[in-house]
Amino acid sequence: MCSRKRVLKGVVVLAATGLVVPALHVMKGTPPKKVGSASLFLETVYRDVGITTPGNHVEVQYELRNLGEALLKISDLRTSCGCAPASISVDDIRPNGQALITVSYLVPQAPGVYSHAIWFKTNDQDNPHMSLGFRCRAAWPVEISPAKLFIGVLNPESEEIRDVEVYSPGESVFHVSDIVCSAPWIKVEEVHSSSRYRHHYRIRMRAPPQQGEFTETIQFTTDISERPFVQLSISGEVVCGQRIVPKMIMLGECQKGTIAKTRLIIRSIKDTIPNVREVTIGNDDWRIIGWKVSSTSASRTAIVTIDIQVPTISGYKRSVLRVRCGTEDKPLEVPISGVIGF
Repeated sequence: MCSRKRVLKGVVVLAATGLVVPALHVMKGTPPKKVGSASLFLETVYRDVGITTPGNHVEVQYELRNLGEALLKISDLRTSCGCAPASISVDDIRPNGQALITVSYLVPQAPGVYSHAIWFKTNDQDNPHMSLGFRCRAAWPVEISPAKLFIGVLNPESEEIRDVEVYSPGESVFHVSDIVCSAPWIKVEEVHSSSRYRHHYRIRMRAPPQQGEFTETIQFTTDISERPFVQLSISGEVVCGQRIVPKMIMLGECQKGTIAKTRLIIRSIKDTIPNVREVTIGNDDWRIIGWKVSSTSASRTAIVTIDIQVPTISGYKRSVLRVRCGTEDKPLEVPISGVIGF
């Protein structure tokens, strides 16, 4: 049964699905018999299937009754999606008879809440067009929240801490028997368990020695046969001194020998503004005409505006911009490319 209904001018609005159906569908007690014609009665128009496994098949049924004195004809039965085909046990329902509409729903592989509608026509003059609805929640027996961790920028001088929860949406009792991290600089400790179906963990991360983007995983082993492993993906970027954006410059199509203007943003992970002391480009086909820096102390950011003369030879050309800051020996590098026209 739908847990929330409201009647408005002869219709019922099902809050969970947004379906609008005639108020007849929520009659209670023994309905009156219609004399001389067909009369449709339904105990419910909305079913909440509850929690099911992704990829599972679910059957949803609705009982139709004819409370009239004439044959009740059902036609044009259809649903909102091909993944939820519907069938009816009998198209013509005799007086005081009944029929079953059965929906065979293939639940998507991705976890989430899904809802669908079923429509059909009748020869009941008061209810010629009917609507039914159902919903279900697809969830694995064991889930992790959040499903992914994006750390952003990792500073080698500090430790990043995040909390996650491994839990059972259906409140099934389970145990985590093993935890494996793909990198030695990721450590996991159990904080506490609020119940036997919720386990809380704290993840501590210190940046790896190499600079750049990273993607790592933590695998939790459970004693649930339908979900023996739960994996958490962790991604981010290690920045030792400064971080530069964009990571790549694509100029598009340029006329040969023309001046292109571009901009780089450099942010320090320390409490100082980046001191840009040199801007160069990788080969002689490209030339740096000039560059200037504007700084923002509040965000520890330097904005570098660069005028570049593109190659004088037609074709697809590429090079590398190099920016040296402060006392750093290794420059910040940004690939640059463009199609040079005639």
